Amino acid sequence: MGFLSRTKESKIGSEAQQAYDNGQTRFAARLNFPMTHHGLSGEIPDWSKQIEAIERIGWRCEFFSVAQDFKGRPEAYLLFGRD
Repeated sequence: MGFLSRTKESKIGSEAQQAYDNGQTRFAARLNFPMTHHGLSGEIPDWSKQIEAIERIGWRCEFFSVAQDFKGRPEAYLLFGRD
């Protein structure tokens, strides 16, 4: 996993932890498509690692949707609730 991927994972994990510590009952996240992804069918490792970082804190994904950004690349929108 590259530096940028680890940075994304760390940042989203920190944001999720802060929301959890502040007593939020929901955490909404947007995950952008990695620039280095091959574009073929298969796992998107950046997304998997970021979701794991959020769920490790105690959040659980309740809703997952994908749309296109302004350049036509996929973006994931996730809503997490507390365990």
